[in-house]
Amino acid sequence: MPTATVQEMVRVIRDETDGLPLICGIDEAIGQTKDQQYDSVYREFYHQLSYREDLSSWTGEADKVTIYLPNGDAKAVFNDVIKPRFGQNFSAAISGPVWIDIMMPGINKGNGMRAIGKQMGITTDEMMAFGDNFNDAEMLKAVKYSYLVNNFAPGMEQYASYRTGTNEEFGVVQVLDQVIAAHQAN
Repeated sequence: MPTATVQEMVRVIRDETDGLPLICGIDEAIGQTKDQQYDSVYREFYHQLSYREDLSSWTGEADKVTIYLPNGDAKAVFNDVIKPRFGQNFSAAISGPVWIDIMMPGINKGNGMRAIGKQMGITTDEMMAFGDNFNDAEMLKAVKYSYLVNNFAPGMEQYASYRTGTNEEFGVVQVLDQVIAAHQAN
């Protein structure tokens, strides 16, 4: 992503939302020093993480800007600020009640699945995917066997053909066990 664009996104997030920006650089994620109180939350997803006093002066290579919304209002922030501001020119998606991701156009899990399939000689008709939130929508639409785990976000029903148990119920493992057992029987 162009540095000027990343800096504009950081400014909009900081000035127009209650969210906290994270720049996802090529080698690490970068947060604001004042947001270090959320370090344990950030490190669930970003293992290489550093902090800077002022993200608006950041320069480097980034592939995504993520917004952490500790108030759990990702849907409202997405609809009111992020989608109108960046939705036309970027891939933006809600990735949970407290997360929003903004990436370059065409960057999504669906295109990722197609690229992996092409590299491995597998068609999307031979693939399965599991998801729960809007950042999974393109991936679920791309593959033939699309599953929602039962703790999916409201509105996701349209993107998947099948359902499985929640993450806590090991829904993904249940389906994979069924597929493996079926293939072993053949």
